[in-house]
Amino acid sequence: LRIADTYYGEEKYAEAQVEYQAFLNFHPVHRDAPYAQYQIGMCNYNELTTIDRDPAITRTALKEFQNLLTKYPGSPYEQEAKKYIVICRERLAEYELYVGKFYYRKGSYKAALGRLEKLLKDYPGSPAEKDAWYFTGLSYMERGDTEQAISAFTSLAAKYPAMAGEANVLITKLKSR
Repeated sequence: LRIADTYYGEEKYAEAQVEYQAFLNFHPVHRDAPYAQYQIGMCNYNELTTIDRDPAITRTALKEFQNLLTKYPGSPYEQEAKKYIVICRERLAEYELYVGKFYYRKGSYKAALGRLEKLLKDYPGSPAEKDAWYFTGLSYMERGDTEQAISAFTSLAAKYPAMAGEANVLITKLKSR
């Protein structure tokens, strides 16, 4: 663990992760095992970059923090792990929104809908949800699917009252077609 902590302190996260994992492999029930599992999550978390990059590292960090909760319930690191799980989920939702908006701007509405609907299904309540509903409605509108567009804008207005005015204008526009 000290070797792993040294690497971690030097911001050599890949090397630290190998050492923390080695500790867990040999001592899965040691009193410091929850710490090692938490640090594996942190090694991945500290490698996160911007949301326009491959989210694999974010998924790995999320998985490692979830492993901590599963393998070591009630550990002293549980609350911190939960905090990082929320952050990782929000980043993954932001990534899906980023890609969905990219496809929307490109005119690839089917691809945009795939990403946006994945966000709505996998990350309900995330800060990106509002924009996902909006761009879902716009994508359906561009595809000529009036019913689905109205449904998306209705959901947007119901969940986000601040957006109700704009959503209702779009719904009215769709119904008058």
